[in-house]
Amino acid sequence: HIVCDSWGQVLRPFHPGRFSVNQLWKTGNALADLGFKPRAHFWDPFVRTFRTNIDQFEDTHCRRTSAIFVVDYMPETLRLAFLERCAKIRAGLFTAPAQIRNLALTEFLLRKENPVLVASLPFGVRRYLDGVRNHANFDGWGEPRPRNGVPFPSPALLPVEPRGHVYAEVLDRLQALLLSFNRDVVCGPIVLDVVVRDPLTPSRQVVLEIEDTCDFFAGTRDLIPRRLVRRRVHAQVGHLVSRLNHWDWLAVGN
Repeated sequence: HIVCDSWGQVLRPFHPGRFSVNQLWKTGNALADLGFKPRAHFWDPFVRTFRTNIDQFEDTHCRRTSAIFVVDYMPETLRLAFLERCAKIRAGLFTAPAQIRNLALTEFLLRKENPVLVASLPFGVRRYLDGVRNHANFDGWGEPRPRNGVPFPSPALLPVEPRGHVYAEVLDRLQALLLSFNRDVVCGPIVLDVVVRDPLTPSRQVVLEIEDTCDFFAGTRDLIPRRLVRRRVHAQVGHLVSRLNHWDWLAVGN
């Protein structure tokens, strides 16, 4: 077990031999979801243990490891070892595209935010990442619009993130205003909240991101990492984004 204080800092010393492979990737995901890095007396042996056991990772472990953990938390040597393991077993390439959401997001963030690192990767790893990109090319990472009259991809392709009451209220208001919009639009490994067509310029579409109470740490105005990474995706893709948070919506409602 890991004992944390109120700030999420690990208090109990880490014993490397006590973590199974499942516990390693789940702990990494939990750290990324909480948005903090533990103190050195936990983190250093944890990284060493992760590296030691990387050869035991199977397809499921690789596919389920958080992209945030891989890109933002793993030191370079561990990230390389992880990607080499994924490439060796060709993780996710024989599964449905929706099941490699984490790997697709990892590939995208590395390619867009750290092209020098990607260029320095071994050829086999770069070829594997190209395979992930092609396999998970849900809608080409382009503008959120149908192509040649083809409807938007089905949101059933990807798990939709938790929604709060503000999301439902905004949809009701958009319908009342008779605006043309699509909800839960698949774009790469994320699902856009709402895509609204500009009534004055029908060719222009705006991504409306609804940041509800469940998207912030309790009692704060700090977005959880899962929502912050969406902003990084929007910035790299070049979407025209309008954001609506729950306190602004409450003020409008009042």
